[in-house]
Amino acid sequence: MTPVLKSLEAKGYAVRKRSTADERSVSVFLTESGEALKEQAVEIPAKAAGCVGLKPEEAMQLYSLLYKVLRAGE
Repeated sequence: MTPVLKSLEAKGYAVRKRSTADERSVSVFLTESGEALKEQAVEIPAKAAGCVGLKPEEAMQLYSLLYKVLRAGE
């Protein structure tokens, strides 16, 4: 997790803050840039679905099968 957080921090999308009550605890917050990126990311699934040309029910079936494959690898 740390490498991902470092990358997000380096790009200015997130900041980490250590708790003053418990130094073992670290909270992660999105910056304004991170929030803007999050808003853009919401549109990605719909755009991707439009490129594939699947009907909504076909897309849901594909999602279910892919998720099942991913869970099998755990």
